Formats: sequence, structure tokens, C-alpha cells
Amino acid sequence: APALTVTKVSDTAGQVAAGTTITYTFTATNSGNQTLTAVSMADTHDAGAANALSTIAFVASPLTDVAPLLDSTDGGGDDVWDTLAPGDTITWQATYVVAVADISTQVGGDGTIDNTATGSALDPLSAAVNDSSPAVSIPVDAANASLLMAKVADDTTDVILGQLITYTYTITNNGNVPITAISLGDIHNGSGPAPAPDADAATLTDNGTPGDSTNPSSGDNQWDTLAPGDVLTVTATYTVTQSDIDNLQ
Repeated sequence: APALTVTKVSDTAGQVAAGTTITYTFTATNSGNQTLTAVSMADTHDAGAANALSTIAFVASPLTDVAPLLDSTDGGGDDVWDTLAPGDTITWQATYVVAVADISTQVGGDGTIDNTATGSALDPLSAAVNDSSPAVSIPVDAANASLLMAKVADDTTDVILGQLITYTYTITNNGNVPITAISLGDIHNGSGPAPAPDADAATLTDNGTPGDSTNPSSGDNQWDTLAPGDVLTVTATYTVTQSDIDNLQ
């Protein structure tokens, strides 16, 4: 009665954020009464996931050997266990790094990263012996689109006629998903031409994955895509008029 029993668990609890490394642990136990050979592990990883699962590799000491001892053997060189005796267990691990795209797409629409492990082996007559674990579902953080806006002037003291005031605007994506088509306006009570901050001309501070904030379209007064954690810096100027002084603006 050849048999294989497969389990799979993750090291996570609750929702996972972008950048989280999930470690999966897989076990295959010879739960039958015949020696099995060529014991391997595979995983059907969520098709909606943005990244790939790492190689499923043996842990440092993959064999859990129950009596009689030393009846399970492996020649090494791969992550397939050569001979697994009844009652013995082999353990593998693999990792997955949660991507920003997993949060923004909610990994295929159900809000979870789902996958199922399948162990395979051969009995003494070279017939296939397989078993699959229950699906492991890991929820991802809810998408939170958010911008943080700040504005400062280079001179907050009393200004004089003709003085040029430079305003600096910073826009931070403090959410967990990319934000697109970012524009910037300024409600200004000066009597002269109002500051005209142009998000299209912003300077980018890239705090996350390099290259994930992009602005391929120019001339539209918008920054195209700002990734979580990244910051845009824009400047605009205003020249103090006589009317501003006369009206104590």
C-alpha cells in the first residue's frame, strides 16, 4: 500500500504588505508501507501573482528519520530525494516576495495569494504515487491610494515690491499602490500671475524599487506614475506686486 502525504504551511499571519517575504514549508511523508523513490515537490502558484515563487529547495537537514534509521538515502545534486522509507519525511522550503502589483491588482481579484503543493514519487513497480496539500491562501493588504502634499516658501518674512518668492511643493505617495496622472494647482491671492507649479517638470526622489515611478509623457502638466514611497518635488515662483503691498496681502 504505497502512499505519500503532503503538507504545506506559510510563516505569515494575517494580511501581507508589499515587500513581505513569505516562506513556505513543504513536507512529504511516506505514509504507506513500501519504500518510495524519486520524491519531489512542486507548487501551483497563483497565476495572478506578480512575482514568481523561488526554487523549492531542501532545508538544511531535510530528512526526518524514524526507526529503523538510515533506511532513507539521497545522493544529492538536486532537490529530489532518492529513497524514502515508510514513516520518514522530507522537508523543502520556498519563498515569495509580495509585489506592489499584488496589492494594486489584489492578485487576480480575490485578495489572496493562493497555491497548492503536490508531492510525487514512485513505488517499487515505478507507478506514480502523488498527494496534494490543501490550498494555502494568504490575504494581501487592501489597496490604499493616498497622496501627502506639502508646500513651503523660501522667505516667510515681510517681502518687498518686486521680490521673487520661490515655493517648493512636495508630493509623496504615502499609500501602497501606484498613483497616475498627478497634477498640481495653487490657489493664490496675489494680484500678479499666480504660481504655476508643473508636475510634469518635477524632480523625482525614488525611495522604492528603482524605475517604478515613470513619466514618459511630457507637455501635459502631469506626472504619469508615482509608486508608493516615492516623492515629487516641484518649484514655482511669484513676484510681489505693488497691489499686494497696497492691500496688505
